Amino acid sequence: MRLAPEQLISAATLAAVLAGVAAVWLATHAPSLGLVWSVADDRVMVAPRPDRPAPAGLSEPRAVTALEGGGQRLAIQPGDLTPEPDVTHNAMADYRGFMARQGHLATAMRAPDARLHTAGGAVLETPPQATRPLSALHWSFWLQLICGALGLITGAAVWAYRQNDAAAAYYALTGISLAAAAISAAVYSTRELALSREVFGWLTVCNKAGTLLYTAGFIAVLWHYPQRLGRFPLGPLLVVSYALLTLAVLRYWLPSMDLAVRLPVLVGFCGAIVLGVIQWRRSRGRPLARAGLRWFLFSWFFGSSLFLVLVFVPPLFGVNAASAQGPAFLLLLIIHLALAAGILRYRLFELDRWWSHAWLLAVSGLLVCALDLLLIHLLGLAGPIALSLSLALIGWLYFPLRQWLWSWLADLGRAAPTPLVQRVTEVLARPEDEPDVAWRVLLKQLYEPQEIHPARDLSRDAVSEGGLALDVAGAAPAGGLRLRYCRRGTRLFRADDLALLADLRQLFDQVLAYRQRLQDAVNSERDRVARDLHDDVGARLLTLAQTLEPAAAERARAALDEMRAVVRSMHVRRWPLAVLLDDWRAEVAERCEAADIALDWSVPAEIPDQDLDGVAALDLSRILREVVSNAIRHAAPDHLQVVIACDERGMDLAISHAYSGDDPGTWRPSLGLVNLRERSARLGGGITWQATDGWLHARWSTAWTALTADSPRMEVAAATPDAQAGG
Repeated sequence: MRLAPEQLISAATLAAVLAGVAAVWLATHAPSLGLVWSVADDRVMVAPRPDRPAPAGLSEPRAVTALEGGGQRLAIQPGDLTPEPDVTHNAMADYRGFMARQGHLATAMRAPDARLHTAGGAVLETPPQATRPLSALHWSFWLQLICGALGLITGAAVWAYRQNDAAAAYYALTGISLAAAAISAAVYSTRELALSREVFGWLTVCNKAGTLLYTAGFIAVLWHYPQRLGRFPLGPLLVVSYALLTLAVLRYWLPSMDLAVRLPVLVGFCGAIVLGVIQWRRSRGRPLARAGLRWFLFSWFFGSSLFLVLVFVPPLFGVNAASAQGPAFLLLLIIHLALAAGILRYRLFELDRWWSHAWLLAVSGLLVCALDLLLIHLLGLAGPIALSLSLALIGWLYFPLRQWLWSWLADLGRAAPTPLVQRVTEVLARPEDEPDVAWRVLLKQLYEPQEIHPARDLSRDAVSEGGLALDVAGAAPAGGLRLRYCRRGTRLFRADDLALLADLRQLFDQVLAYRQRLQDAVNSERDRVARDLHDDVGARLLTLAQTLEPAAAERARAALDEMRAVVRSMHVRRWPLAVLLDDWRAEVAERCEAADIALDWSVPAEIPDQDLDGVAALDLSRILREVVSNAIRHAAPDHLQVVIACDERGMDLAISHAYSGDDPGTWRPSLGLVNLRERSARLGGGITWQATDGWLHARWSTAWTALTADSPRMEVAAATPDAQAGG
């Protein structure tokens, strides 16, 4: 049965409140003498509380050696005040004896005749207090209480909205475990001196159960998140195994707390590392899953590593770190909240941005702190000379080294600035690319998206789909674009990508405007040169052709036609195919008439509505002129047939005439033939000659994409001598 999320969250909140109330009741009703207890120089010290009258003879802190009450006298040891008994009493037999001793101390503290014996032999009358005031509770009590309550509520909130998600269910288990471990520890770690054996025993069992099940729950989460690694029921098996370890703690089955708690947690930590590596490899190419996993792993491994270093590892080497457990629960809470952000995938495109910075800050902070501790250890000297030496080393060597280390670590996480100016200028330096095409090329270079889709209804730039997509607004009619899967799916789009896009758009518009102004200046100068050629040189060639002998006049007219073609190619506007076909027919008809050759001109009934680029039109004109010239010069036919055909791919041209010469396959390559083949290839086609039944057929073709592209091929626009070269 699926419960409403509000019901689950309300139930978890109520449970957290009830657990907090129970913890406060247990803490305030624990045995109390109304004193402040501490350990100094391996001696137990007591002092009066500032909010109540001091007992007789206790005007200042004093060392105490024994507690007397209820007919028994018990020596007081520094270990009695330990916040975490399994740290100072690792062996299970010692731990069991500590619990029995706590029971005896609690009984003595509740006796009406309770008194303390000082190190000087004095006796302090300290009658038991009915309750401890809230002000007597240590700040770490409230910290652990808050950590446990927030852990429980957060776990329930995540599971409430993902009740069919196994990862969310095991995450809820970690929330319950964190609450059990933190709230129980809040009571016994802030006791005044002792708790009854039953209360203390159950509180420690709850603490150990919470710690073990937290580990089991987290490993199970990694087995299922972001994808399940297999069908093996690892989660239930882990929960049962760690629950049995809790039973072993309760029944004192194992010889030490290391075997019962610390080592299983460390083994679970290592297992989580293995699962984390596997999940990392499996999430390759899935940026949303990878982003969630990044925060998941960072929060767990960094926070857990600190928790283990502060709480679990020191006892393995005989170091007492019991006082660190209370504040260390704050690390577990931070882990827990970060895990929630990963599982819920809440604004991962923003979390993903800070992931590398978080690691940088964490690692660099640890290294700098380690350097500080190393310096303190190495310079742990005494005396004026040692002090002077220390100050000199710190001022001249340590501080510069420390600053260099911090700067070096910071540079590791800083990405090199993107050379936007260079990229924009390189793309817009190709005038054959339309602005829309250049814009798409830039977006591909900067973001390397796996997909780009048109999106016409975008009014502003934005990160969408949880960071999977970047919406790039655009003006009509082209509209906007939606880029998906940044860096080919290796990361999410982030907020700084929007800032980069804004800078790119501004720079692109500026460079595009400059390119347009430059192009306008070039076109203006080209038009001026074209007018001068047409009005001056053209008029002189026409006059010359009218006054020369026929052979020389033919060469003058050829030069005039070549100049006209060059002038046409220099114009900015495109040339309609129908107009060019008319020009070509007029030129060929004029040359055939001068050579007394009959012309058969064939074009499609419906000429395609295509506008040819000026340079492409010049190349086609030169091919046509060269083939006609070769036919007139070498074959001297009485009939010339020109057939032009068009389809959706491009245009095919064929010139046929009578021929009695050598087979085209035996022709000696000449400059004219080479130029014809190069021009035809440049237009996306090829030219061939075939002799059949006394006729020679020259055929060439070209694609519309080559004829209509704005290509900067002005190097071929200049007049060349191959118009007169033999074929």
